[in-house]
Amino acid sequence: MANILHFPDIRSYLQSSNLKLDQKLPDFVVYSFEDINADAEIENFPYRHNFFEITLDITQGCSFQIDDFRFPLESNRVSFISPHRLQTVQLHRDYAASSKGFSLFFHRDFIYSHFPGYNLLRDYPFFRHTQSPVAYPDQRLMQEVTDIFEKIYYEYVTHGNQSREVIQSYLNILLLKGKKVYQSDGRSMPQNREVELAHEFESFCQENFLTHFTIKEIAGEMHVSAKHLSETVKRVTGKRALDILNGYRLRNAKALLSQTSLTSRQIAYELNFENPDYFFTFFKKSTGLTPLQFRQI
Repeated sequence: MANILHFPDIRSYLQSSNLKLDQKLPDFVVYSFEDINADAEIENFPYRHNFFEITLDITQGCSFQIDDFRFPLESNRVSFISPHRLQTVQLHRDYAASSKGFSLFFHRDFIYSHFPGYNLLRDYPFFRHTQSPVAYPDQRLMQEVTDIFEKIYYEYVTHGNQSREVIQSYLNILLLKGKKVYQSDGRSMPQNREVELAHEFESFCQENFLTHFTIKEIAGEMHVSAKHLSETVKRVTGKRALDILNGYRLRNAKALLSQTSLTSRQIAYELNFENPDYFFTFFKKSTGLTPLQFRQI
């Protein structure tokens, strides 16, 4: 739709945002907030991108919305944003000019090529669309995360023959530290094949909810029976597999209603519903509100 921007790669985002940065690698970039040019256009439009993003806010500078999660002006936070999430950024000019922090973008192959066993959506809860993407380190961890960002930034700016491998290693450490910081419920679930299958299902839903609408379809793609998949997901998560799948469509519907001016009809087609009436019924049944009522809250 016309008022939602979609960036397939890092370069297209940098160009559209007028971020005049030196992109030394095609699948990775890092910058300090102090590098942002005054005429950059990085706010007040909803967009999605096909790469991962990690941002460290040392001081206050912006507020933003990721899907249906809203975050006010804050300092001392780390944001982990996975591909396809809908986001809108609002800069606060009184703070932005002096704000301190870092942002880095990377395509999944940047980390997978160095650590082939990785599955970012499965292994890191902050990259799941069902979870908040923001973590708040304590003072000690905040300093550790800041140090890692500074090392990545230095290696990127002073780019040399081994810089790619060095940055990949630092990024791995940053992700592991992020996992330590991020405590969604204070519990760690033991890993076994059933848990892995449930996580694989959620990862598949996260990336394919616009094209796969039944558990049977997804089970076929995952090479298991629909019955086994449904029973396993229910046993591990306590939720029905279909409710999880529909939850991704519902969260995106809420995000589109709150971050854009798209009509309900346009949102229905954006989310690949068969017709607008079906979307209206789905949304009302799920929330108890019509799309218009939700938008007016």
